[in-house]
Amino acid sequence: MKCGIECSECKDRAPFYSFLANLSLAVYKGVLGVVSGSAALIADALHSLADVVCSLVTMVCMKISAREENDTYHYGYGKIQYFSMAIVGIILFLGALALFVKSAMLVFEGTATPPHAIAVWGALLSIVINEIMYRYQLCVSKENNSPALRADALDNRSDAMSSVGVLFGILGAVAGFPVLDPLAAMFVAFLVLKIGVELVSDALKGLLDGSIEITDLKAIYKVSQEVKGVQSISYVRGRFMGEKSWIDIEVEVNNQLEVERADEISKEIHEAIVGAVDHIGEVRVFCKPVSGKEKFFSLEGGWKWLPFRKSEEDKPAPESA
Repeated sequence: MKCGIECSECKDRAPFYSFLANLSLAVYKGVLGVVSGSAALIADALHSLADVVCSLVTMVCMKISAREENDTYHYGYGKIQYFSMAIVGIILFLGALALFVKSAMLVFEGTATPPHAIAVWGALLSIVINEIMYRYQLCVSKENNSPALRADALDNRSDAMSSVGVLFGILGAVAGFPVLDPLAAMFVAFLVLKIGVELVSDALKGLLDGSIEITDLKAIYKVSQEVKGVQSISYVRGRFMGEKSWIDIEVEVNNQLEVERADEISKEIHEAIVGAVDHIGEVRVFCKPVSGKEKFFSLEGGWKWLPFRKSEEDKPAPESA
């Protein structure tokens, strides 16, 4: 799906909405947690406070990534979004680790006390708001192919999950099992730890020029092969550059072609790729002149297009007289 004007406007607003939601929830849950005496709700409030920092980081990085390329950064600022993604992941990981340790101490020391039932309302409101923000930001991130917004969306989902655990822990503690309050906090912390690790992993993939999806590579290979004048394809490579994918492709053409015709083939390939795959940024097409006797290349392995040619040992032996 192509990104329209409305989607771009949502991209600019989404981080600010997330910031307001997280700040409001942090204050609301913090006050209710202190009043009710719920360790889980106070921990959840601290989690939301960490998310306020995450939202600020996302807003700043989104502004930077929108800048045009210049003499210093010839390829733009797209990768700053992966930096944002990594920061969000690290904050989530460290916050969840602290929450896990503190809750475990309450369990093993046996010092947990049942909270007041009013804490339930803090957890319920947190679940509803965070789930709404998750769905909204996930939609915006998909339409704009934004890794930073995707990280923020998953952050909201982790908040919703943590609040579900907090809710059950509070209900169990109010019912006469006070140890369930910190146990719920430990379970939530584990889920958030997992999300933090996944975000950092995805960020590293983007920063280290990880390949785009294999389905997109196959689509690019298919449409490029259909361009008139293309004899075969040497390789197709793609990497993420923030919200866009950058493509390198080398095609083999007849060595008798004029330069002008080869340039036309390159433009046709560019148009075909942009029409077949969403969120394409730069496409570099290399035309390799060949005699026409070379074999087609095929896909070997999971993430790269590798050449396949018969070696000298594969050639059939000459027939004996």
